[in-house]
Amino acid sequence: MDRLRAVCEAYPDFAQNRPHRYRVMFGRHREIKRTPVITEPRPADELLGAAAFTKLVAAVAAHTGKEPDPKTSADPTTLWIALHGYASLQAAVPAFPWPEPADMLETLLERLVRSAP
Repeated sequence: MDRLRAVCEAYPDFAQNRPHRYRVMFGRHREIKRTPVITEPRPADELLGAAAFTKLVAAVAAHTGKEPDPKTSADPTTLWIALHGYASLQAAVPAFPWPEPADMLETLLERLVRSAP
């Protein structure tokens, strides 16, 4: 759990402390020529931010003791969506009365990881 918690804490910390890098890694980018955005799925390891997601997958697998399963609450994609949503919305709507990061993280971990079968 310590490893998973550390990875989960690092995600919103990185987004808050390095907002420009975070946007480069996880933002939607278009070329100046206005070419269409590629929307076809690609292997995760080809995308910016793949190393961060790989660490999250490994931390979930280490915590649960099994390979991630998208059909369970231990799916790292679900956890990543929650972390990304929190980080992105916190940057976009700073005036919202956000919970303390530790409280938010505890809620996410409880609901998305600890409830895994």
